[in-house]
Amino acid sequence: MSHSYLPIRRSATQQQNKFRSFPRSQVCLLDQKTSEFVPFFNFSTFFFVFDSAVSVFGFPGETLEKDFAFRKKSPLLQSIPKTRMENTSLHSFLSGFIGFSSALSLLFVLGELPLAFKNRRNRTLLYLFVGVFIFQAHAYLLVSQQIRRYPHLYAIHLPVAVLFGPLLRSYISSLWEEEDSIPLFRWYDSVPFCGILLFLAPFYLSSAEEKLKCLETAQQGHFSWDLRIGIAGMSLTLLFYLAHIVWNLVHRVRWTTIWDKPELRMILSILFVAAASSFLGLSGSIQQISLSRLELSSALIAALLCGLYVIRQSHPEIFSAVKRIVEEEKKYKNTQLKSVDLNSLENKLNILFEEKKIYKEENLGLARLSEELGISPHQLSEYLNLHLKKNFFQLVNGYRIQEAKRLLLHSSETTVLSIAYEVGFQSKSSFNDSFRKEVGLSPTEFRKKTRSKT
Repeated sequence: MSHSYLPIRRSATQQQNKFRSFPRSQVCLLDQKTSEFVPFFNFSTFFFVFDSAVSVFGFPGETLEKDFAFRKKSPLLQSIPKTRMENTSLHSFLSGFIGFSSALSLLFVLGELPLAFKNRRNRTLLYLFVGVFIFQAHAYLLVSQQIRRYPHLYAIHLPVAVLFGPLLRSYISSLWEEEDSIPLFRWYDSVPFCGILLFLAPFYLSSAEEKLKCLETAQQGHFSWDLRIGIAGMSLTLLFYLAHIVWNLVHRVRWTTIWDKPELRMILSILFVAAASSFLGLSGSIQQISLSRLELSSALIAALLCGLYVIRQSHPEIFSAVKRIVEEEKKYKNTQLKSVDLNSLENKLNILFEEKKIYKEENLGLARLSEELGISPHQLSEYLNLHLKKNFFQLVNGYRIQEAKRLLLHSSETTVLSIAYEVGFQSKSSFNDSFRKEVGLSPTEFRKKTRSKT
């Protein structure tokens, strides 16, 4: 049946009397054919959507002021609880954001499945994402009230979250140790997991009605003592593992390197978010306001997942880069140059090669050069490898070839053999091999080519 609707005119007494029969928050339209009022929509729903839009997108201040003034004047809107209108928008946004993050974590799980069989590190990452998915999905069910449909899923995240610590330690440790030497779990890692699982076993085995009753009391800010102890145990365990991971990281990598390298700062960000979430859970269990704290901690994890997704898409080799940085730091930690002034050493080396041209000595060796620099041959070799990325022969031959190129261009009467001896080579063959390797041409070809150009 088709109807044509007109908005109610509140000036008409008859329409107002019929209109008052509906709830004060209900807006109705008048059917012209039947002269009956038909419900159209509820203002509570409208302002729930409106407040959500304000919290997410924002509106100009003038528009909001007019809207709030309209609410104060309207007797219809005064019937809607103020706290509900103000709080539902943020709650709805966080609930949707947490739900989105649970779907994103599931996407991570599916993405890691094909890689899980390659090595232990990928399997560890897969288990981590599975745990994060369970944690975020539980948080979404809780904050969206969908947990009432599945009461037996209530609090399943507690033993799962305990495993985050060992998994994070195993994954991050693989960045500075051999993978085969790192077990996924050690025997003592199972103690907190089994302890919380056994401690909460009576709760997990209870009926759906009992769990719903616990959920009702939790939403009012009163937790049962077993859940409070479970939350506190989970939070303390995770904080302990995070502190151990940070200590290992700082023990192996200098603070200056951590702040200089964005890859290491990302690792610290992950650990910081995990620590903040654990602290929120711990404080919530003490103050008995853990549902709101769970919402905040899950929102932190959701933001981290979004950032991690962007980083992995734009820099897929970021964790390989972290491993390379840690390996370089390992070499630095075992260095023999701690007592050496590297700036002074660099200046001495430049003077010897650029001013004194020590490379022209035919019998120049590592021992002779280190003696001139006042350090041991091992220290000189380490300095060249780590800081100049060259070995001794690459350094000396590089200077010799540059000098030979200069002489080939400007000393046209000098033979190639004479130039070879002058720059420090002991034979023409070694000179030709080194020159061709460096320039791509033999000395004679180089001289002819440059002459033809000039």
